[in-house]
Amino acid sequence: MTSIDISEQQLDVARSGAAAFGLNVTFVRADVVDLSCLGDATFDLVYTGGHVAVWVSDLQRCYGEAARILRPDGLLIVSEYHPVRHPEDADDVILEQVIGQAEATLARDLV
Repeated sequence: MTSIDISEQQLDVARSGAAAFGLNVTFVRADVVDLSCLGDATFDLVYTGGHVAVWVSDLQRCYGEAARILRPDGLLIVSEYHPVRHPEDADDVILEQVIGQAEATLARDLV
């Protein structure tokens, strides 16, 4: 299992949690739009979620990287909250990016 975060402080929290449960996890500090530190077709499963998408600078690159590191028969799980779940935390540019990406994905998948 590998855990990615851009924040070393968040990785420290995750390391403590993993240690408390005796989990064997590799922690990597990286930006999800550039996972060049990870090889192609390396993982069976990639999970992202928990209100991460609103903080990602480029969702297309993020999901492109997720696809790149997945094995051909791998599974990508995206579990995100709606961007207006906490509208006080969302900025208009990020909301437009998230909504635009969702619209583009739906349009592509419906063709």
